[in-house]
Amino acid sequence: METKKKQYIYAVIGAILVIVAVSIIVRMQQGNASPFAGPGLFTIIDDANTVVMAETTDLDPAVRVSYEDRITGLVEQIAGADPATEEVDVYYSNLALFYRYLGDYGHAYQAYLDSLAIEPKNRITWVNLADTLIYMRAYQSAEAAYRKAIEINPGALDTYHKLAQLYTQQYPDNLDKAKQTYQDGLDIAFGSDDGYISHFAEWLAQHGYAKDAIGQYQKLKQLRPESADIIQREIDRLSAAQ
Repeated sequence: METKKKQYIYAVIGAILVIVAVSIIVRMQQGNASPFAGPGLFTIIDDANTVVMAETTDLDPAVRVSYEDRITGLVEQIAGADPATEEVDVYYSNLALFYRYLGDYGHAYQAYLDSLAIEPKNRITWVNLADTLIYMRAYQSAEAAYRKAIEINPGALDTYHKLAQLYTQQYPDNLDKAKQTYQDGLDIAFGSDDGYISHFAEWLAQHGYAKDAIGQYQKLKQLRPESADIIQREIDRLSAAQ
């Protein structure tokens, strides 16, 4: 009985995936200039021919089965949940995560949208959606999702870091855009977040902005006096290389 129940749930999930995949591709082919311009909450705007809906992931068989069981449990939990008393958006976000682990990006994408339909101002869900869109090679849409997360909470610096990394990795000819994104986060933090400044300084040093990197490392020395000697050695290295 339990096996038949699982088979039925998997069949339903499979049918939903086909519907989701078709609807996503149709919306992408409409060529909306903005992912927020369509009738729904969010629409993928990247070329449908480049977007990856699913791919094989290298997982231990036992781990794969455990993820599939978690998905089954979450689908059942959502089906029987009371939205008035339960955080159903969290259930959907957890569901999306396990789909992503399995390489089922189309289902993960839809689950994040279902979560956002309940809590559209959840910054973390927007960030997780953007991360999933990167797996899907939907980079323009990922950029928009990260920017939505920044709009919701401009003070969360990890979003600026992720967006800057997206620009760096996918648009290497547009490094000034990545640099400006890092700077935007720094301006929000009033230059006082040592972890963020460290990331920014390392990025500047790696991508040929030695003078700017030295300036950030000088700030970092003031925020981390216990590491002043190590930071000064990096400053000296960059100065000598100019």
